[in-house]
Amino acid sequence: VECDPTGAGAEPGLCQQANIKSYPTWAFSAKTSEGPPFELYNGFKGLRGLERLLGMSSPPDLPPPVTTKSGAKELAVAKLLKSSGAIFYGTWWCPACNEQRQLFGAEAWPQVPYVECGVGGAGEEAAKCNAAGVTEIPYWVFPDGTKISNLLSLDDLEARALKAKQGGSTSPHTSVILPLPAEGERCEDCKLPK
Repeated sequence: VECDPTGAGAEPGLCQQANIKSYPTWAFSAKTSEGPPFELYNGFKGLRGLERLLGMSSPPDLPPPVTTKSGAKELAVAKLLKSSGAIFYGTWWCPACNEQRQLFGAEAWPQVPYVECGVGGAGEEAAKCNAAGVTEIPYWVFPDGTKISNLLSLDDLEARALKAKQGGSTSPHTSVILPLPAEGERCEDCKLPK
């Protein structure tokens, strides 16, 4: 049902009656006969998220393979991130997360501390993502409490991990933030569903 009064075939009155307050909203038949005849679920869910809401099982989704080669720097930064306690949160479906994986290369990527936040992703740990306050991805958390939601260069990651290991603070204003898929724009596709 189109809720936007200016949209084709709009039925804003029906949306108002159903108490829909955010978009998209999914309505499924209620499991009980008490209350409204439907249950509402807000936010983008993707196919796997909708399958879960309906109680369907599906195989876990995997991110695109890491096809770049790792050099000495990529391997060193991955080891440094792990030993410093930094954590990378991402999803299997996020283009910017894939770009971050490709920066490390196939040999170094498995050493990067990573938490899968994507619904239906292999090894999904949504509870950890929620506990860390992840609302958009890619998302880095450093031991000093610094949190950055963006694609970061290997140089920036190395500097932050070194400072964390030395007990220093990392300063967000020294970040080298690489462009997201649409240069100069935030990656709206990288917002996590609520």
